Amino acid sequence: MSLHLPLYTHYMARQGSQPELDVARGRRLCAARERAGLQMQEVAARLGVNRATVRRWENGHACASRELTR
Repeated sequence: MSLHLPLYTHYMARQGSQPELDVARGRRLCAARERAGLQMQEVAARLGVNRATVRRWENGHACASRELTR
């Protein structure tokens, strides 16, 4: 099963959200990645970022830039 990257990045697209929403969004990102059977490193490579960035998204500590989510 492959990760549908537009769906994955859709969860990251919202800027200026509340911290608790970022955590919930991160959980959805993680669940989507796991359902696709992908490791963080694989998602990072497909999106052109490093694994630590994907980890920050999934932990709700950061959101992707708008350029990446288009």
